[in-house]
Amino acid sequence: MRTNRTGAGPVCYVLTDLAERNLDFVRRHPRLQAYYESGLLDLAPFDINQSTELHLQRRGRTIAAGSLDRPLIAIANYLFDSIPQDLFYINDQHCYQGLVSLFTKEDPTTLSQEQLLEQLHYRYAYQELTEAPYQEPYLQRLMAVYQRSLSDTHLLFPMVGLRGLHRIRALSNSGLLFLSADKGRHRLSALQGQQPPRLMPHHGAFSLNVNYHAFKIYCEQSGGIALFPDYRHRSLIVSALLLLDEAGSYTETQHAYQRHVQEFSPEEFHTITKHARKAIPEMSAEEILAYVRLSLSGL
Repeated sequence: MRTNRTGAGPVCYVLTDLAERNLDFVRRHPRLQAYYESGLLDLAPFDINQSTELHLQRRGRTIAAGSLDRPLIAIANYLFDSIPQDLFYINDQHCYQGLVSLFTKEDPTTLSQEQLLEQLHYRYAYQELTEAPYQEPYLQRLMAVYQRSLSDTHLLFPMVGLRGLHRIRALSNSGLLFLSADKGRHRLSALQGQQPPRLMPHHGAFSLNVNYHAFKIYCEQSGGIALFPDYRHRSLIVSALLLLDEAGSYTETQHAYQRHVQEFSPEEFHTITKHARKAIPEMSAEEILAYVRLSLSGL
């Protein structure tokens, strides 16, 4: 919230997902029914690849571009690492599109999805680009930054995530606060000298690191403020993009990020809980309660 604004008005939380079975699970969950009945909670299918609207299933309302007058808050937790990205090789201001070929040594029709991913092999080929890879001006500006700044490196470019963010931002006339947590990199220096990406399989799926630097530059080129950790995180980056008019005036939001991410982050709390699980057989009741109080301290 802004320091000079009071009375935010009614709030509605909207749970979104691409998979209908996930929406059906939360639709039927007994712990959520009171929130649905009060109007505090609603559901909407959303495909980050193409959706331009939110169809609220409980209220029967459609939120389209420009439908909202108040700022929108969107939360994306472990989203960007599991959606399509483009691969480029950049060297001496030349840009090459990365093309991937997949193959297995076994007959893929005899393998389950999880087995197929475990036995999947891939190789890359490259084709020099003779024109801009994207039509959107905001994506062209981002690629221009990388062609000027990087050399001899492989670059993952989150075009689907950026386009999705652009469409979500358009839903409100007053802008967007976008919160995201995922694994990746947010500094330009970390994108230099990168080898071809490796797929990271897990539980019948795979993921890729997220180029959060692209989201940072997109936000700043749009006149917003991008909040990222000052120090390197091992596995999780929590970011906040203030894509708002007069973004600098939202000081309480920036203070909250400082308190809950910069000073002591969810990743650091996770590290502490891993240690606690190992030590808990020897811990006293007082020590256990101290961990519980830490977990409830508003991290």
